[in-house]
Amino acid sequence: MCSYLAVSKNVKTAFGLGLAVCFVLTITVPVNYLIDKYLLREGALTWLSASFAGTDLSFLSLIIFIAVIAGIVQLLEMVFERYLPALYMTLGIFLPLIAVNCAILGGSLFMQERNFPTVAHSLAYALGSGIGWLLAITAFAAIRERLKYAKIPPKLQGNGIAYIITGLLGMGFMAFLGMPNYNSAVATFCNNIANDLPITVNDPSVKMHLVYIDDVVDELIGALSGKEHHNGLFCEVPVTHHITLGGIVDLLHSFHDMHDNLEVPDFSDAFARKLYSTYLSYLPEAKTIYPLKMNIDQRGSFTEIIRTPDRGQVSINISKPGITKGQHWHHTKNEKFVVVSGHGLIQLRREGVDEQGNPYPVREYEVSGEHIQVVEMLPGFTHNIINLSDTDDLVTLMWANEAFNPNRPDTYFDPVI
Repeated sequence: MCSYLAVSKNVKTAFGLGLAVCFVLTITVPVNYLIDKYLLREGALTWLSASFAGTDLSFLSLIIFIAVIAGIVQLLEMVFERYLPALYMTLGIFLPLIAVNCAILGGSLFMQERNFPTVAHSLAYALGSGIGWLLAITAFAAIRERLKYAKIPPKLQGNGIAYIITGLLGMGFMAFLGMPNYNSAVATFCNNIANDLPITVNDPSVKMHLVYIDDVVDELIGALSGKEHHNGLFCEVPVTHHITLGGIVDLLHSFHDMHDNLEVPDFSDAFARKLYSTYLSYLPEAKTIYPLKMNIDQRGSFTEIIRTPDRGQVSINISKPGITKGQHWHHTKNEKFVVVSGHGLIQLRREGVDEQGNPYPVREYEVSGEHIQVVEMLPGFTHNIINLSDTDDLVTLMWANEAFNPNRPDTYFDPVI
């Protein structure tokens, strides 16, 4: 924290320190991961002998991680000075400062807590953490530069206002990987609901004022090119979201239930889309894949994928070789059929008779997965879909303008031919 405050008075120097932190994190976290996995954690030394199965040296983690960080920083400083003098001069004082930067140690400690399965995971985590810290200190420095022109109460000048801004940045970055049960209600609720853990809402009517990280980054990029948005003397992110705490919880519960009821919320609301992306970042690995109910019979299967309250539903239909499905019509419901695999024939016929009392002609559309097309199933037209293959399944993506309601199916049997 000390270097975060000391070097964040100027954007240029803050950016330099951020690059150095990003670089060192990317090296030290994977190294400490290997040390923790093969030396420190309980049973890590079994590669030496089975007698070490109960040995646990994790109590040495803190001091060893610090030693590794200090050693690597010193080694890097010597290598850069000898072989990369230009980079050494660019990093300057920032490189030795990193040895006492708690963000570097925090990266290794959080790595240990998260128990990543491979060193590649720890490398990705380290790089992402470094980039996040770079964004945070650069944004902080930009704000502090602007504060030179602000009227700040004397008792808050200097580190006082800096601490306040740091806290606001930590709470305001909605998707800045907030720490559950620590610094963000959004992070806590996303994590707990995604992992089936209990939550406590004391006052659902509390109004939240939130900003999404992508919008913050867009504003930072715009500011670099002189296109920042101003509110008086200060720059501001123009896109903010206002919602009650209860509204956030209701949305998160609807996200959680999607795997079971297949119902997708109204994503025309920008906040709902952003909150869903945030929620997914806390989804455990076991929930990344989930089963669907396949309605199977001798003809094939029919599986619903998505249901929406206002935009219908999406399903997958699989027809066995030679099978005909459908043979029905709808009053109001309409559908779109898209064959994505196989070779089939779609037939439609308007219900009723023409002016001469004759049945309306049959419309036929030959379709295949090699040439993707949409065929409209028109209201008032009985229709079917025939698998023309003798060996391959016919796979069809189907969209209906309304979710199926068993109490009002709007489906009437009538063979096309």
